[in-house]
Amino acid sequence: MDTKLQTLATTPGLILGTLSYIAPEQLETFETDGGQEVAPDDESDRVVVVDLDSRGDVYSLGVVLFELLCERRPYLTTTVGALVSAIQTQAPPWPSSIVPALRGNLDAIVLKALSRERDARYGSAEALAADVRAQAAGCPTSKMASWTTT
Repeated sequence: MDTKLQTLATTPGLILGTLSYIAPEQLETFETDGGQEVAPDDESDRVVVVDLDSRGDVYSLGVVLFELLCERRPYLTTTVGALVSAIQTQAPPWPSSIVPALRGNLDAIVLKALSRERDARYGSAEALAADVRAQAAGCPTSKMASWTTT
């Protein structure tokens, strides 16, 4: 095997990607009866990627959109563990709470894309893009009645 390709190989159970952009459902830890978090191979420093679909990509695009609008990532943490915890348990801030000049449905669009609940997110990147285009054009966006900050 080419040594350059070997450097891209990952150990089973480890994530290849930038943690800030990984959807909550893609991060899973396992607990023992004592409440200690362990990975399937009993190494406590592992995070496992599970059950992927396009809504994980929607979450990642939501992080990018948040960054474009707010000039920062949704979660400001100082450790990997704190970031994993924030992604899994905390609602992101409303973009307009960081940049008050933001108007329209931008909060709803971004927060729908960043929902912790996969089923509450846009079903596809195309659906997210359609709402972003509609917002930019000053047109009505899709029905936002069901979006939440989970």
